[in-house]
Amino acid sequence: MLLEALIALATVLPRLDAGLEAVRARHAALEAPALRSSLGAEPPPPALPYFSATARAVSNWRDEAGAALLPASLALVVKYAATDPGFVARCVKLNNYWCIKQARWRGELGGDGEGHTGFATAADGANAAAILLQRYYREFGRRTALAIVRRWARLSARREGA
Repeated sequence: MLLEALIALATVLPRLDAGLEAVRARHAALEAPALRSSLGAEPPPPALPYFSATARAVSNWRDEAGAALLPASLALVVKYAATDPGFVARCVKLNNYWCIKQARWRGELGGDGEGHTGFATAADGANAAAILLQRYYREFGRRTALAIVRRWARLSARREGA
């Protein structure tokens, strides 16, 4: 019975994603004019993101994840949940979907106690990941995903003292 429920959900959820995307677009279209008319002018610019060491998160992570995560149902839960959902990885809260360590990257705002970088936007994190992958390819001759992971794992083990 559980298997049947999972199969049914897997069949229905992709269809829901298209509907959720339409709801998102309509909500954004309705929200912008209402905000402008209530303020009597253009809305104020969004606040600059900041890193909070106590929360171990970047202030705008919910908006960034809500715009980037798939399926859309998960993105909506992340964006609008009253508390932090338990399924969200810490690097998502840092706008750092690749869990890159600090190295003075463009858009870097700070980092957690283990050295993972908090980025101003998820796009900044993606740019850093692309630069890092290019470096692995060009400077270290790592041509496959397995070779990159092996190098990363070896360096991580050294840092942890193993």
